[in-house]
Amino acid sequence: MNLLTLLCLLQVADPASKDNGADYLIVAPAEFVPAIAPLADYRAKQGYRVAVATTESIAKPWKDARAFVRFAAKEWKAPAPRFLLLVGDSDRIPSIERRSAYQTKRFANDDDLGTDHLYGVLDDGLDAAIAVGRFPADTADEVRAMVEKTIEYERDLKPGAWQKKIDFITGEGGFSPFIDQFIEAQFTALVAENIPAAYDLEVAYSKTTSRYSPFPPRFNENAVRLLNEGSLFYVYVGHGHRTGFDQLRWQKKTYPIFDAANAKDIDVRNGLPIMFVVACTTGFYDFRGGDCVGEDLFKRRRGPVAYIGGSRIIQPYPSALLSKGLIEEVFHARRETMGWALVEAKKKLLAPDESKFRKTADTMAGGVQGADNLEPMRKDCVLHYNLFGDPALRLRRPDEGVKLEFAESVAPGGTIQVAGRSPVKDGRARVALESLRTKFARPLPRVVLGADDFERQITERYKAANDKTIVFIEVEAKGGEFRAALPVPHDLEAGDYVLKVTVLGEGGTALGAGAVKCAAK
Repeated sequence: MNLLTLLCLLQVADPASKDNGADYLIVAPAEFVPAIAPLADYRAKQGYRVAVATTESIAKPWKDARAFVRFAAKEWKAPAPRFLLLVGDSDRIPSIERRSAYQTKRFANDDDLGTDHLYGVLDDGLDAAIAVGRFPADTADEVRAMVEKTIEYERDLKPGAWQKKIDFITGEGGFSPFIDQFIEAQFTALVAENIPAAYDLEVAYSKTTSRYSPFPPRFNENAVRLLNEGSLFYVYVGHGHRTGFDQLRWQKKTYPIFDAANAKDIDVRNGLPIMFVVACTTGFYDFRGGDCVGEDLFKRRRGPVAYIGGSRIIQPYPSALLSKGLIEEVFHARRETMGWALVEAKKKLLAPDESKFRKTADTMAGGVQGADNLEPMRKDCVLHYNLFGDPALRLRRPDEGVKLEFAESVAPGGTIQVAGRSPVKDGRARVALESLRTKFARPLPRVVLGADDFERQITERYKAANDKTIVFIEVEAKGGEFRAALPVPHDLEAGDYVLKVTVLGEGGTALGAGAVKCAAK
């Protein structure tokens, strides 16, 4: 089918007709429609009922694009839209501006906020019925690049170790020693306890006393390296601004953690990460003076395939809750699409929650910012975070279906006999004994501030802190089965450990993990 025929089939001739129907709706300026057509065709071949409405065709019947979307959701034939892709920057399809529910002069705050979330809300509340994403493009060429990498991510990217890798870049809070310590503890617990043990994490913390701190003058270089190496998710937690992330302060100098100038250096080699940035204003897409850093990164052809960031100043408390919700939706509920993972995480943010994490966060934030402000902050958070990317993006998680049989208690100097069954039938199985995420595989190198080789010392400590592997072997997986005899070091200390298995093959990537206890000698 040629492009012209495709456009005739998918473009809505009369948006006001109730005979239309779509579960995947695209709104775009007419000049961008040819560029978006390959994605529309790709989604249609996946079974979606796709409709493309131009901004010109909806301009007169409705006062704004949101009014049109509500009409389509309520009046068009079933199925009702579950996905909405807005194609164009905010000068083409405006953000929806709202006054912030949380108003304060005690802390940094904005009077208003800009959001796409409300495009998916069909009543006067905040509960979305449609997952919304935006391609914040200024030109047709930018649309084409966004379309190409979206399709490449789902259809063409080879499976690999990038699918089990999650990168965390974290900045210092700088609020107060007590609050910073609390936030760090909550973050550590969130990551260690909620992301499945089979995944690999690399953490870079811009606090030089941290064991996860790279050499400060090269922190930015390290952050770019991690993004370019590729991963399933690339997460930043810390302060931010419209054109970059925070700065690291060391020995009376400041060093960037990441800024818009680095966008030109982004050229991801393996996988196209989804970026989740827990920081203020890095997603300020409706600023009239130019692009935000989130847009700069998302516009890179070999940059992140999706970017979730805040449009204005955000508060740490609701952002922590949203982060927990996203982890749950991605790794435990295993939502198929990024758009609906974000929608459901936002629903959790607004719903009652009796978990220990929520109670602790409520107590801490209530004591600092006032208990009456907790709900307004949560409501603002739902609106602050927007998705740059296709809301129907299908997550390329690895298969977590590796089944393992092994003795759960071992002795130093012994052997762990492992039998495994993998959904990836043929490939290489890496069987590893690892420390817990809150522990270290071996004693870390000593770092002496002011030493002549301080850069080497802190770099080696950073690498050692992130390397949780104690011992590993690789074996063949054939017909979905493998066996391994993993030697246990003679000097392994008594305690809890993790047995991790990764199977890589042409058929995909599969993971498995289990707890192992080492008894005392």
